[in-house]
Amino acid sequence: MFLAELKESEKAGTLKLDSYKERDSRPRYVRVNTLSLKVRAAMKMFSNEDWKQVCYDRKSEDYSSFLNRVTSLARDEFIQDLHIKELFIFPNKTEFYRHPLYIGGSIILQDKASCLASWLLKPSPGSITLDMCAAPGMKTTHLACLMKNKGTLYAVDSVRGRYETLCKQVEKHGATCVKTLCMDAFQLEAKHCPGVEYILVDPTCSGSGAVEQPIVKNREKFNASRLQSLTRLQSKLLRHALTRFPDVKRIVYSTCSLNIEENEMVVEDVLASVNTDASDPIFEVVDNKLKCKWIHHGSEDFEWGPRCIYTKPDIDLTNGFFIAVIDRVRSDEKNISRNEDEKEEQKHKKRKQLKESKI
Repeated sequence: MFLAELKESEKAGTLKLDSYKERDSRPRYVRVNTLSLKVRAAMKMFSNEDWKQVCYDRKSEDYSSFLNRVTSLARDEFIQDLHIKELFIFPNKTEFYRHPLYIGGSIILQDKASCLASWLLKPSPGSITLDMCAAPGMKTTHLACLMKNKGTLYAVDSVRGRYETLCKQVEKHGATCVKTLCMDAFQLEAKHCPGVEYILVDPTCSGSGAVEQPIVKNREKFNASRLQSLTRLQSKLLRHALTRFPDVKRIVYSTCSLNIEENEMVVEDVLASVNTDASDPIFEVVDNKLKCKWIHHGSEDFEWGPRCIYTKPDIDLTNGFFIAVIDRVRSDEKNISRNEDEKEEQKHKKRKQLKESKI
């Protein structure tokens, strides 16, 4: 079995570890491609390879206790993630590049922080979804899994080489609901992807949260003008997503950055610029999407900061990520809902009065 072969290779000194192992103690995250393999079937297959699953009650487990379980994993143990049921966690030195499930596309090696962005968008099966910055395609294929390959998922990238990688990933993992578009995201209009309801905006960023950064001698501090250039690009993309697609009801904005300039400041500035007319759609950051099972949130110096989440490498055992879930809320829809409630209450009173008059 694969685990036995892995142990033998490790003993013999022939095991090829990932290049970042000396500076990265994160566990190995393995996402099950549910388009080709069910979660329970994957559990059974790993168990048949002599992996031991660490079991716990996912409903009652608190996040800190779960993190302790992850850091305590033995060499032959794995655990199902607390939040994302299709995500398994293995010890940090586990290598899967030769595993038949990886080669066949039934599992994907994807950091939990990256998975959270798609998981929090939660597009429903049969919906129309847009991944605006899709390459290399791991989030795209995760979205396809969440949609159960039902509906339409538009995946966009403008760089030819990255676009080709995206197409290969989509094909390898059987994401048949995906329609790839090689074009500039800023040129996207509703006519290119009509009826879009969910949008993932994961733009180019500084990558300051990435643990796997190449080691470069005499690395200079990130250039301030470069950061300003990135934030302008990020703001423009998020604003485009919020204003050009009339049917959108949820947008997730995410970066692999820990800089507030690319995160809270972008969300704050863009929402302030689009929420100017009560007759237009109003957008707000959704609160408490992970309930009490998360630790780090955005800065309280910003209106929407506490409703955003951060993943921190030293605590969450992932890459550093920022995620904001933005929902569409119309003031007139609130009024309509309120009026309908009042009408229903009036009907109830009339029915009650009618019954009393008959007695």
